[in-house]
Amino acid sequence: MPARADHLPNHLERIALQKLRTGRELSLRDLGPTSRTTILKLTNKGWIERGAAIGTYRITSLGEEAVRAQLPLQSKHPANR
Repeated sequence: MPARADHLPNHLERIALQKLRTGRELSLRDLGPTSRTTILKLTNKGWIERGAAIGTYRITSLGEEAVRAQLPLQSKHPANR
């Protein structure tokens, strides 16, 4: 399977971004099953940032773009790959 493009979130990143789309600032516990490592990656990509309250995060405009990005279609049939 080819590597996912950098502008597309992986499954755990997408879960966190979708939870943050509510407009609320959420803690790491609220973003589960997202790990600290995933949060660090999301922050480094500019998709999330620290919230006003200690230990919370919020989505950025880049994160909104990433979660709205069209995912490439992949065939489940081996002959079509």
